[in-house]
Amino acid sequence: MAVGQNPSITVGPAAPQPAPVPKYGDKFVLRTYQAFKTESTAGTGVNFLQSSFSAPGPYYVDKISIWKVGVNGTGIRATFSQGISTDLGTDDIEATDFGSADSLPGVTFKVPLGHAKQVANVGSNTLISAAPNVTDAALQTFVCNLSCWVQI
Repeated sequence: MAVGQNPSITVGPAAPQPAPVPKYGDKFVLRTYQAFKTESTAGTGVNFLQSSFSAPGPYYVDKISIWKVGVNGTGIRATFSQGISTDLGTDDIEATDFGSADSLPGVTFKVPLGHAKQVANVGSNTLISAAPNVTDAALQTFVCNLSCWVQI
């Protein structure tokens, strides 16, 4: 029996036996991580590595989206290195977009369900790269969203 003024703890019988305690990594959740990069030299583009995102451990790519947020109206040329994150082959997949008056130039690469391979959250392999469609004297900045399955 609890004593004292307005006790907030309740006491009752215990379960017949302890329930199993979940451990780290026993389930997957879909999370999105974001990274920004700016070109070091105009027109050279940027590489987002498998370690460019703050995923807490190995992950499985669901989709990856990238936008150019630079100061001029040129488009984006993006290359997804599918051999690192899928079992669909080693060919790079390229896409371009010029954006519009209402949207930034950007593309999304979606991995089909069941074809993602585990990607380590450390390492220097390029997951996706991007460059402006038209070389400009200004340094361009790119933002990349990685939607992936992580273990918790």
